[in-house]
Amino acid sequence: GLGLEKKENRPAYEEIIEWLDVHDGKMPTQRNSKEETNLYYRWHISKEYKILNEYAGREVEEVPEEYREIIARLRSYGLGLEKKEKKENRPAYEEIIEWLEIHNGKMPSSSKGKDKDEINLYARWKYSKEYKILKEYAGREIEEVPEEYREKIAKLRSYGLGLEKKENRPAYEEIIEWLDVHDGKMPKSRNSKDEANLYLRWIRSEEYKILNEYEGREIEEVPDEYREKIARLRSYGLGQKPRKLQQAKQARDEAKAKNDSAKELEQEVSEELAKKRGKNLDEQ
Repeated sequence: GLGLEKKENRPAYEEIIEWLDVHDGKMPTQRNSKEETNLYYRWHISKEYKILNEYAGREVEEVPEEYREIIARLRSYGLGLEKKEKKENRPAYEEIIEWLEIHNGKMPSSSKGKDKDEINLYARWKYSKEYKILKEYAGREIEEVPEEYREKIAKLRSYGLGLEKKENRPAYEEIIEWLDVHDGKMPKSRNSKDEANLYLRWIRSEEYKILNEYEGREIEEVPDEYREKIARLRSYGLGQKPRKLQQAKQARDEAKAKNDSAKELEQEVSEELAKKRGKNLDEQ
């Protein structure tokens, strides 16, 4: 009866144990045969994998009882023994690579309803130096990437990131990328040729017109096809200035100007009256 069971219905951890026995304790990778790759991915999304990493370096008695025997068995192959650093102290780049391996190359998301850890990782990644370098050198030869980041960018590109050339992409996409890389600051027409070209393409784009046309208005008023884009741009502080606030400020400035003019006129009248009173006294 040996070797008759179908593998697809067996838990991933059972197949991992079997794999480790056959391959002298070496884990499967995602770069070899289709069968090995499938096992690699099934293992990385399994509950046992998460428990193994969550309790890495801790006493086996701390592991939930239902997983204790499985984790002890996996540890016998040297897995999950090292105490992991807290994620907040690890570089975002390392966590992104780990995330990509576990999630079949899909990036984390910042969308509402997502896990808090996923949203935090997304934010940390967007502000990392590696992200900026990846975007800055997108579509360019790896030799052009600064040497200290070359290996990292090559690794990220192996997941399909940073490969596209920028010149054929919509201005809106490049503006979002620019804002991410430059801490929310818009490009200018007075700097480099690439920056000036992006600036001109952006102010001629339909998204730019919509952003300004609906400035300060409720997002529900924005045409449906542009709503998500405008919401994204507003997250950088663009198109947020309420028109009512602008009108109130203008009215305030006008009132202040009128008040200042009235005070000046009053001062002039007072001075003129004082002069006349002084002249009358002199004549007396």
